[in-house]
Amino acid sequence: MNLTVIHDAREMMEKADTGGAIWAPARLFLLLCSWAYGLAVSLRRFLYLRVPGLRKRVAAHVVSVGNITVGGSGKTPLAEMYARSWLQKGKKVAIVSRGYGKVRGAVTQSNLPEAIRPPADVRVVSDGSGQIFLSAEEAGDEPYLLAKRVPDAAVIVSKDRFAACAFAVKQFGAEAIVLDDAFQHLRLHRDEDIVAIDATNPFGNGHLLPRGMLREPPTSLRRASRILLTKILPEGVAGDSDAGLAALESRLRALSPHAAIARTNYVAIHLKSFPTGEMTPVSYLKEKKVVAFCGIADPGFFERTLSSLGVSTVRFKGFPDHYRYTPADLATIDEYAADCDADAIVTTEKDVARMPHNISTRRPIYAVAVEIRIVGDDHTEEKA
Repeated sequence: MNLTVIHDAREMMEKADTGGAIWAPARLFLLLCSWAYGLAVSLRRFLYLRVPGLRKRVAAHVVSVGNITVGGSGKTPLAEMYARSWLQKGKKVAIVSRGYGKVRGAVTQSNLPEAIRPPADVRVVSDGSGQIFLSAEEAGDEPYLLAKRVPDAAVIVSKDRFAACAFAVKQFGAEAIVLDDAFQHLRLHRDEDIVAIDATNPFGNGHLLPRGMLREPPTSLRRASRILLTKILPEGVAGDSDAGLAALESRLRALSPHAAIARTNYVAIHLKSFPTGEMTPVSYLKEKKVVAFCGIADPGFFERTLSSLGVSTVRFKGFPDHYRYTPADLATIDEYAADCDADAIVTTEKDVARMPHNISTRRPIYAVAVEIRIVGDDHTEEKA
């Protein structure tokens, strides 16, 4: 899905919602587009789920991690969590991603071992040996980060998920495949459909694209085997109550009676120094003044994460999702930090993957490494 088109549509939608009568034609136009989009989605879903032979299978246990809205809802940390879970069971694991944010066009993988010969439309980010064959620019920042965080799993990028999965089974002997962001990819049969729901904004304004944020209507959650509420910090959702979460869970149970529903917590596990990757305890930042920046779908959640750690953010700079930083960008951020007399500069692991490494700053730069953990109905942590 073209992120620029989504951003422009959402921006137009917000203006339509706040601009008064002058924007009534825009609201009507977007609503008509949403209806047309909804009809196309329904027809496509009907064909794939009802017509025999359209869905393809591979000889592995396939777990899809996805969502029903555009924007960040924690899919990639969940994909990491499920990949680790299957590795702990002694299975050979591959992670398959669409690779948003990667460079377009062919990439010659001359550094691959001769035994690995992927099809032309498949890119091998890592082979499960710990070696990474593509840069974040070539692979996309999320697949690159997954390759670094889960070195024992092969990570593969392709528009053709079936081709990527078939290659993973044939080349790497994958027994379990985790699909990152694939709830709408109906062509490939999956054994589990895990859906991430952003607890802070589960359905946007309730409209389908481009009038709203929904990729599919909420009723599509009937296909889910498990629904996980994300964007919940250990102390709860900022500005929401446990009663609000319980009401959301009740609505989700009505939409998907057969799906297991659980909450998740994001837990900051350590800091990584940039560019060395040296690990530092998260407590180092407590009560320190920092300049923070990120280019992710929900920068507000990163701000709340820092606040929950007791960090004093004196200036915050947001960039577009999947933004690729230049030395000039980092020089400007370093100036902010100097002007504010900040102790450090803080960002996310995803952002570090898109930063040039041949730069130096007067203030240290740290990436906050986080894990997502499932919480059971009794609010005790459950191992995925």
